[in-house]
Amino acid sequence: MCTYGRWETSGERPGRITPVKPIPDLSDIPESMKCRNPERSRPVAKGIRSRWFGALAMLGACVPAPDLGAQTTQVEVRANMRHTVGGISMFDRSKFVTIHSTHTDNEWTGVYQNSGNFTNDLLADFILGNDVYFGRDTGYVSWYLNNNIDENTSKPGWARVSGSTYSIATQGTNARNSYQAKTAIHPYESRAASDIMGAQYERFWPGSGNTQRGWGLSSADTVSEPLGSATGNYMGNFLNHFYGTATQPGRP
Repeated sequence: MCTYGRWETSGERPGRITPVKPIPDLSDIPESMKCRNPERSRPVAKGIRSRWFGALAMLGACVPAPDLGAQTTQVEVRANMRHTVGGISMFDRSKFVTIHSTHTDNEWTGVYQNSGNFTNDLLADFILGNDVYFGRDTGYVSWYLNNNIDENTSKPGWARVSGSTYSIATQGTNARNSYQAKTAIHPYESRAASDIMGAQYERFWPGSGNTQRGWGLSSADTVSEPLGSATGNYMGNFLNHFYGTATQPGRP
């Protein structure tokens, strides 16, 4: 049995195989090297050995029925076929090849930069050298809550938004100005265009502990203050004050 360019999916429409140039003439291939395409009644050659016959079938491969006793499987890869599913035919590295980090992490340019590392530019070597993108950052919002944000004295359990050195607004302005001065990392902004800012369990989950500044987010759960209200308020204000916009400089 042979399958020719078919990718069956459960509950979805099958993918579409789109030729990008005419299928070559296979009439000169010996009969012993052919298998029959059941849908087009056209012979298709067998060739390259690979154990990855399932993945290569998506490229228009002719895959014999697997022999459980065999050690290898013969397939033919049609490089002139394009497999398209939902309008997508290319592997998007920005979605699937990501790292839990961001271009502002001190580990890229801080103490490890000049400590006898194998490269003088770890950020460029890893991110550009391996074509990697930034996918998730939980340290930024967490570090500031734990170290540099005071409690709202008029609303216990809530972060102070403005009016002091250790308020979200003041610390956010300082962070944005600091980022603007680090021009060497600005070219990596496109690598973080789709990253996700997330929090960590400790100190964010109501009642999970106090910060280094001696207070913790409210664990109240009432009609007027549902559980997690103080956490959401802090994170929302953090986004507003710590990131740049069209009208204020800073990390995008």
